[in-house]
Amino acid sequence: MTSITNCDRNRVSRTSIGLLPKFRANTDGSTAIEFAMVGLPFLMLLFGTMLIGLFFFTTFALENAVERAARLILTRQVTNTNMSEAAFKTEVCSRAPVFVDCRNNLKVYVQSFLDNAASFTPKNCLNPAGTALNPASEFDPGDVGEIVMVTACYEWELTAVMPMFNLGNMGPSRHRLIQATTILRTN
Repeated sequence: MTSITNCDRNRVSRTSIGLLPKFRANTDGSTAIEFAMVGLPFLMLLFGTMLIGLFFFTTFALENAVERAARLILTRQVTNTNMSEAAFKTEVCSRAPVFVDCRNNLKVYVQSFLDNAASFTPKNCLNPAGTALNPASEFDPGDVGEIVMVTACYEWELTAVMPMFNLGNMGPSRHRLIQATTILRTN
């Protein structure tokens, strides 16, 4: 059996004390560790800001397209040319940005009503389960003096591609609903 003398204990403690300053002085890899701690939150914040900006840009662009297409109803060009629902949707799409998938993800509702707003029921963009766009359609550009509401419902799929930025989903598809509405009185 080996016994540790007092002298051996001092030598062991001096050796362990001597290693501690060496570890403190060694800064190799500290930048990588600091970046690992700060990099991921920074990148998530950066991409999140870009995604929110793109969401607001898409919303504004869709609102602008609906408002510009609704002027065709205001000036009676829709009724004078007997424009169909599909043709009006094409007019909205021609004014929307190219990255908006109008063919598959856009639904346009045109509703008219008299001054009695109590009889008016706005169209719901989502189906009763709230998981997809409402398949029902409505296209009534109204007569002279009626109030017309044009609503565009767009199913934005970018949140399905980037699920970490879920802004509110439409069921299991994880898509985001963007809705643009304008109300006018026909001349």
